[in-house]
Amino acid sequence: MFELEYQCDICQHFFDHPVDACPLCGEPFYWLVVLANDLQDSQRTAFLQMMEDIVEGNVGRDFITHGENLWLPHNFWQYSPDGSILNTFAWIKNIRLIQHDNPQKRQFFDRQENPTQPSSQPQQEDESDNEGFDTQPIPIVQPEPPQPARSLPNIARLGQPTKLPSELIAPVAIALLFVFLAASFFTLCAQRNIHLIQRAQQYEQQLLP
Repeated sequence: MFELEYQCDICQHFFDHPVDACPLCGEPFYWLVVLANDLQDSQRTAFLQMMEDIVEGNVGRDFITHGENLWLPHNFWQYSPDGSILNTFAWIKNIRLIQHDNPQKRQFFDRQENPTQPSSQPQQEDESDNEGFDTQPIPIVQPEPPQPARSLPNIARLGQPTKLPSELIAPVAIALLFVFLAASFFTLCAQRNIHLIQRAQQYEQQLLP
C-alpha cells in the first residue's frame, strides 16, 4: 500500500513514509484513497466511522468525502503514525499524495537550489492530477489583527532631569529667590547674635578682678 519513497512537489524533499505535511517546507499533504473495487455502503460507512474515531472527531465527513472520493483526514498521520489501521480495509489499493500548487513557494526553493539561474515563470497546475480536488479542504483561519504596541518608557531618559514647563519657570524662580533671601536673613541674624554674645563675654571678663 505504501510506496518506498515520496517527494514533495514544492521543495523536492524525499521522504519514505506518509506524513501530514512536508518535513522540510511544511507544505500540507492530502492523501487520496485509491480503491481496489467498488464499495458497498456498509464498507464506506465503516471507513468513515473509523476515520472519525481515529482523529477524535476533529475532521468532518465533508473533508473525508470531498469530491465524491475518499480521503484520509488531514491530520491522520498525527494520530496513526504507522498507518497500520489502513490494513484492515482490504479494498484500499493505494494512497496517493495530492498537493496544491504554490508557485511562489516553489520558486523560493528553486532559487535556494540554483541561486545562479533566473527564476522561471510558474507553470499552470495540471488539474487532471488532482482528481477534482480543486478546493482547499482545510478551513483557512483568518489571522487576528495585530494588537497596538504598548508604549514603553524611554529607559535612556529615566536618569535625566525633568524639564519644567515654561509657564512654571517664573513662579519657581521667584520662590527660590524668597528662599535665598530668607536664608540670608537668618544667617545675618545668627552672626549678629554670635557677635553680641562674644562682646558680652569680653565685657564680663573686663569686669572680673
